[in-house]
Amino acid sequence: MVFTPVAHLPISPSPHLPISLLPIPYSLFPIPRPQDHHRPVSQLSVL
Repeated sequence: MVFTPVAHLPISPSPHLPISLLPIPYSLFPIPRPQDHHRPVSQLSVL
């Protein structure tokens, strides 16, 4: 399946958005959050 999360999901202004609502795993789509701000793209680098 192909997703375009950037087109319809709030990226930075919603740190309160539940990850369960995302169409893809959080590890595949790292949203800038306080606890993950130090490693925004490290998980994508592994892929």
